[in-house]
Amino acid sequence: MPKSFKVVEETVPNPESINPVTASDYVRRAWLFYSNHDYGKSIDDYYKALESDPDNVDTVFGLGLALKADGKKEKAVESFEKALTLIDKLEDHVRARMLKRLIIGHINQIRSGDWNLEKELWQTKN
Repeated sequence: MPKSFKVVEETVPNPESINPVTASDYVRRAWLFYSNHDYGKSIDDYYKALESDPDNVDTVFGLGLALKADGKKEKAVESFEKALTLIDKLEDHVRARMLKRLIIGHINQIRSGDWNLEKELWQTKN
């Protein structure tokens, strides 16, 4: 393994060593579990974060990713669709458009096997 990867691995905490208190702590640990392909624990942490912050678009999106990776496609679509309803609350409109494209791409991929973002990317009418 290249030395640079070894350094990164040594600086990233083990998710089990984190004792979450806040929603953002749970999200941080959820991403670590997700990166370790431990999707069940990631999903659990996203749900815990949503208990105190149910309208956080980033958390809902992360939950959708973890559900998708865990093979829970219908629940993932539900989470992604909820994230779409929360996007309008974002103040950064550029970020909102980018996140919307990602979400639509994931939904399309689950439903049809293709990201199919031509309409969103090129602003075509259909």
